[in-house]
Amino acid sequence: MSSCAYQLCVSIERSPPGKARWHTVRTGYSWMTPPGKSPLAFAFAVAFFIWMRPAKLFAFGQLPLISEDPSSPCESTLDAAVAYGMDLVGPGHDQLGEQEFHSHLDMSVPIVQLNYGVTDRVQARVAGEIAMTTVAPDDGRRAIGFGDVSAGLKYRFMDQVGGLEDQDTCDPRQSEASYGIRGPFSISIFPQFSFPTGSVSQGLGSGEYSMETPLDVARKFGDLFLIGEFSFLWRYHDRSLPNEIAVGLAAYYSITQQLDLLGEQRLNFRTSGHGATLWLMDVGAQYQINDSFALFGSVGTNVAATSAVAPSNLTTIVGVEWTFPISW
Repeated sequence: MSSCAYQLCVSIERSPPGKARWHTVRTGYSWMTPPGKSPLAFAFAVAFFIWMRPAKLFAFGQLPLISEDPSSPCESTLDAAVAYGMDLVGPGHDQLGEQEFHSHLDMSVPIVQLNYGVTDRVQARVAGEIAMTTVAPDDGRRAIGFGDVSAGLKYRFMDQVGGLEDQDTCDPRQSEASYGIRGPFSISIFPQFSFPTGSVSQGLGSGEYSMETPLDVARKFGDLFLIGEFSFLWRYHDRSLPNEIAVGLAAYYSITQQLDLLGEQRLNFRTSGHGATLWLMDVGAQYQINDSFALFGSVGTNVAATSAVAPSNLTTIVGVEWTFPISW
């Protein structure tokens, strides 16, 4: 969905007593990797499976967010999110003043995002959607089909002393994982590639290869968790559109052990031209039913600084998330 890529969210999620959110409780399941198998091989196998069923790129972070989160699933844990998203997209005009964007609805039916803990510091992701638009660019009719697909690896190289990684439910705790340092923040980098598998003429895909690399810095202050992000979108292949830079700030606040609230704002800039392309804002909620299952939703809007960009007048997303161990 074209504009849902630019939403800002508020999230609510449960943490087990005394534990950090987003981390799976390890149970009596076998978490050992048998000879000849590896979590990394599993992650690439999942990526290949999704890639063979292309879906349009949506620039979500950790659903239902735009910004990413330095946190990651425990090693050998899969977080699977499935959601419905809808954008009410406003009209816009190109630089010559001719109408290029008509008011219409863009939908994701559904969005699918798989996050797998390759190690306690490395997370693999594949994501995509079945996209639908009520006004296709080629004929103005409704169109539905596979969109673009994205895949990437996140590496958290710093853990906050006394932060989430010191309080998680992984065994051992993620803060004890090798190849990282400890400091005042949790910091991660998450390069992700997108592939133009959706139809451009029908408004279901971007039509170009790109790589987005967000750098996220987070810190926990009691019940408050702040995330700052700097992201660079590199359209390295076709280059028909300029690259983009984005800065964002998200804030989680734990209301109860089952409920976190989050607010996010974000500015997107194009590397050519002047001023911000989009100012994004969103609020939402997520409710953790148990240690493995959660519901989430969000609503938001954005403001475009130029009529050459079609703003999203209303953006919504609702979905479910499952977290479970994968033993090989």
